[in-house]
Order: sequence, then C-alpha cells, then structure tokens
Amino acid sequence: MIPRRGLIVGLLLICLTACGQLTETLPVHTPSIMEINDPQQLDPDLRDNTIYLEKWTVNYENVVSIFSLDLGVNEGHVLPKDHKKNGIILLPDNRHIVYTSTERTEEEYFIGPSGVYLYDLYTDEEIKLAGWDVDTSDILLSSPSYSSKNNLVSFDIIWFDPYEVGFGFVDLDGNNLRTHKSNLHNIGRHSYSPNGENILVSSTRPDDFNGIQLCLLDKNGRFIRYLTNEGDYNSRFVYTPDGERIIYVETVWGRFLHISKKTQYNAYIMDADGKNREHLLRGVMVPKGFSDDGSEIIFLGRINHSEPYGIYIMNIDGSNIRHLAYLDEFLEEWYADENNY
Repeated sequence: MIPRRGLIVGLLLICLTACGQLTETLPVHTPSIMEINDPQQLDPDLRDNTIYLEKWTVNYENVVSIFSLDLGVNEGHVLPKDHKKNGIILLPDNRHIVYTSTERTEEEYFIGPSGVYLYDLYTDEEIKLAGWDVDTSDILLSSPSYSSKNNLVSFDIIWFDPYEVGFGFVDLDGNNLRTHKSNLHNIGRHSYSPNGENILVSSTRPDDFNGIQLCLLDKNGRFIRYLTNEGDYNSRFVYTPDGERIIYVETVWGRFLHISKKTQYNAYIMDADGKNREHLLRGVMVPKGFSDDGSEIIFLGRINHSEPYGIYIMNIDGSNIRHLAYLDEFLEEWYADENNY
C-alpha cells in the first residue's frame, strides 16, 4: 500500500506535469542592475541613440514619441485621428512611419476598411500604400514590418469569410502589391531578418498544445520550421543587427489560480536557426534598438513587477544591465494618458 503522504505528493506531481509546470528549463540569472542617473554616465556612442514609443490615449489619439537617450532629441507627434492604428513602425530615417489602421466610421468606433499607410512626421503627408475597400468584418490588416534590404513593407492579413491568414507585401512607393495565404493556423507580429531572406513570426503549432511559438518563414511568407517549442507565449522578438541571433521573451502563464506558479516572463537569446538558447533575464522586455556595434540592446522593460516600466541597456549576453533612471519621470509623464499602461 502506498503511504498517504507519498500518494498526495505523487498526485501533485502528476497534476503539475499535466499543466506544463515540470518542463526542462535553462538556468535563470538574477541580474545586478546599475542605476544610471545622468546621461553623461553613458558611453558617448550610446547617448544619441534614438528610440520611439507609441500610445493610444484616453482621448482616442495615436501619439508617437521619438527621443535620444540623452533627450537631446525629444519629439512628440500626434497622428491623424481618422484612423485607429493597430501597428506602427518607425523607419530607419527617423522621419517616416508605417502603420496599419482602421478607418473611423463613428466617433469612437473603427469598423471601416483597414489599410497600410506611409506617414511623414514632419510634413504630415499621408500616403496609402495598400488596402481593400471592405470593412474589418471581411479583411483586417495589422502588424507592419519593414525590410530595408528589400525596401518593402509587409503586413498581416486575416480574411474572415472563409477564415484564412497570410501576408501582404508592397514596395515603399506603393507599387507591386501582392499577397500570400499561409497554411499557418494563425499569425502574430512578424519581423524581417536583416538580410531580407527570412521572416520571423509568432504562431501556434498545428496541434495547438504548445502555445504561441516562433516560426521561421522565407521572405515570401512560406513556412520553413518552428524555432521554439516551450512556453505558452513567445513574443517581443528581434534579430541582432548581424542577423546571427534572435532575442525574444517567453511567457509561462500561472496555473491553479496562481497557487503553484505565477506567470513568468523570461528573455532568451538563441541562434537564428533556433539552436544554442541562453537565458538573459527574468522580466518583461520590449526591444527598442541596439548600440552601433550591435553588442548592446536597448529595451523598455519591467524587471521587477512591483515597479513601472523603465528604459534599460544590456549586453546581448545578459550582462551589464543598466537602468536609465533619469528617464523614469519622462516615461511617467508620457504614459499618464495612455489607455492600457
């Protein structure tokens, strides 16, 4: 007969295993974080790095902020209000943005046709690159990406009748629009590799048992293989500037009403083929840029869940984490009227 204590422990282990708690994990590093209270403490080549933030305000406005890490550049731009943006990217010239958006049909509702737009932040000129004259119950466009190598914009497409997913591609001048319907079950945000030969996208595996994983496609959106197979939701991914490695965040949801394990966020780095995965840090990380030599990543992050988001710099091997504390007040003011902060 199995002792009662042993039976209880055995049942608990079975339950935890069934809920995905006992999976093979890599060592988790507890980082030491340096507080940077003055931009002069940064290396000179980092101070003028420019990043951008976006928000959807309580006043139904899309706003973009472009600023350098020393705040020598600090620009805010309110985008046209006749669209609700569902994806914004800043182009390398720091002047133009591309967004997918849905046209306003009533004061607070956006159910009209969706399109892809190129917008000049300095002249307020808006050019429609792609779109169809049907509302979002038929076709929805979202999540644009830009390939400087190919000088084109790609975007996600959902066709609702019948349900299909895929990608659209259009040159930056609005010419050569083409679409590709994918055999993936669903698609999330995607990103081009620096050489323009591959697309990285988040998607569920066909069996739906392994959460949202990272999937590698060719430059035309055709499936190659999945790169990850752990975690419930893999996202916030970015290629290193040389294209050799991928940084991403893995989310593991809490189970049993968070009694056995709380939701965890961990950032990893791996080779572009999915091999040699290494843990970087525990926490939420939204990549925002790299140092000029590609050895350091700049990100918006929340490493301690009891604290608000901050701007951080970290070596791509996970060492030398610096919190740009002098930007905390700037972020607090920026997000004060944000709908979902």
